[in-house]
Amino acid sequence: MNAINLLPQSLASNSQLANLARGLRKINLVATIVLIAGLLGLTALMGVNSALIKASEAKQDRLKLSIKALQSVEQQYTLVGDRVSKVKTVLAKSEVDQKYANLEKVIVGLSPDAYINQVDISTERMDIVVSFSDSKSITNFMGNITGLNLFKKVVMSSFSFKPGVGYLIAYELY
Repeated sequence: MNAINLLPQSLASNSQLANLARGLRKINLVATIVLIAGLLGLTALMGVNSALIKASEAKQDRLKLSIKALQSVEQQYTLVGDRVSKVKTVLAKSEVDQKYANLEKVIVGLSPDAYINQVDISTERMDIVVSFSDSKSITNFMGNITGLNLFKKVVMSSFSFKPGVGYLIAYELY
């Protein structure tokens, strides 16, 4: 059957124009679907990022609390370290006091013609510089030091002789 067209030919649609209109409608439909899919994807991405940010902030808050707890522990360690250094200072002072008492015993044993020029007392050792007028005084002094049994080690670090003055000897007493 043939279709009867009652419209005048001037008002009839052009088949090429109709095909173009149908193509544009299809493109419009595809573009709308892509736009809606893109918007849904962006919304989902924003939601995932928001969840990740919240999780990261929660982890950061936990770490801050952990750091605060560790700060108090660190302060306690610092205080303990300070106390240990003070105890070491006190112990060193008592060692120096003992070395001073030992020095007094050495001085008492000096012969009348010998005298001490210099004394340095530290926690490790005692350094003394002694002047002697003759070698017999040196022998008596060394016998006195070894006879006291106060020192683990006696080192003669320098020995010099000046005519008219006598002997100048530096000892390290450990």
